[in-house]
Amino acid sequence: LIDDKDAHGKKYMQSFIKIAKEKGEGVDVYYWPPTDGRKKVSYIKHFPAWDWVVGSGTYVQHIEDEVTNLFARVGSIGGMLLIILLLLSYSIGRSVSVPILEVSEVLKNVARGNLDKQILLTDRKDEVGEMIRTVHIFVKQARRVAKIDAEKAALEKTKSELISVVSHELRTPVTAIKGSLGLALGTMKDTLDEKLHYLIETAYNNCERLLVLVNDLLDIDKTAAGQMTVSMEEESLGDLLKTAVENNLPYAQKYHTRLEYEPLDEDVYIFIDRSRFLQVIANFLSNAAKFSSAGGLVQLKAKKDGAHVRISVVDYGFGIPSKFKDKLFEKFSQADSTAARKLTGTGLGLHIAKNLTEIMKGKIGFESTEGVGSTFWVEFPFMKKGGENGRVE
Repeated sequence: LIDDKDAHGKKYMQSFIKIAKEKGEGVDVYYWPPTDGRKKVSYIKHFPAWDWVVGSGTYVQHIEDEVTNLFARVGSIGGMLLIILLLLSYSIGRSVSVPILEVSEVLKNVARGNLDKQILLTDRKDEVGEMIRTVHIFVKQARRVAKIDAEKAALEKTKSELISVVSHELRTPVTAIKGSLGLALGTMKDTLDEKLHYLIETAYNNCERLLVLVNDLLDIDKTAAGQMTVSMEEESLGDLLKTAVENNLPYAQKYHTRLEYEPLDEDVYIFIDRSRFLQVIANFLSNAAKFSSAGGLVQLKAKKDGAHVRISVVDYGFGIPSKFKDKLFEKFSQADSTAARKLTGTGLGLHIAKNLTEIMKGKIGFESTEGVGSTFWVEFPFMKKGGENGRVE
């Protein structure tokens, strides 16, 4: 079938036949016809039984065009799949991000104290749905707690106002009654029979306790309102502690306790309000006397520690129950032990002492072992006598 004049074609065909007969089959790329200039690819196979050589060929360009078309179709399908994936990703992302943003906004409002906004419940069964339900319950509980806190605050305000009014109204008449009873005990002591003297003395003591309570309530009211004022001055610590011992010695004797004072080797000065400082130490000393056994020892000590001086009141009495220690400085706080409940007190003294100490820029604390005793202390910056080192603040 090859033109005899096509020497080039005969040459290639003969080589194909040779390859086919030697190898059975083969593939080659060639130019057919030589004047075309386009590459062709052919496949040949030899059938020895008939000595036939069968071949097939096509232009390489046709193959390249088919491959290009194939890639174009694959690219189109891939592009469509990519668009579908992007749309799915966006949809899934929105289904997660939108609830998360809503949850974030609700929690930000809660952190700012705004509980008006609530997240809507959903029937989603995935993790996002669980998160939404959890936040919904959290906000609901926060609203409930806020309502309880508001009611407590309102109740506390009402109670404080009532205490303030009652305290102010009581102070004047109680002071007058105490003064009258004291005058009767002083000027008419020899003319009163024993029974009447006992009754007047009892009334006088009760007035004194009531006046202490009224003054404590007024102090608490001032502290809560931020109206507690102090007159800060440099004071000799040695002089302060001697005065504290003298003032509280009768009280210690009343409870049959011994009061000892251990002064510093060298006197120092502290920057405090004198009357308020003595009030704090008096509270420590009176508690120590009350909660000590008859004949017990109460010690008043001072010790320098770096730039501070610690003033301690030590007793060897009942000690403080462990479960009560965290509440010790709260208002109206009193231990429930049998020994403690037998003794009078309002449960306000230590709360006031803590407030006064902090107002005077001091520190307050205690150590106690039940059945062994307690140590209550306050700490203040100090300076040497004459202010050699200047004021420590």
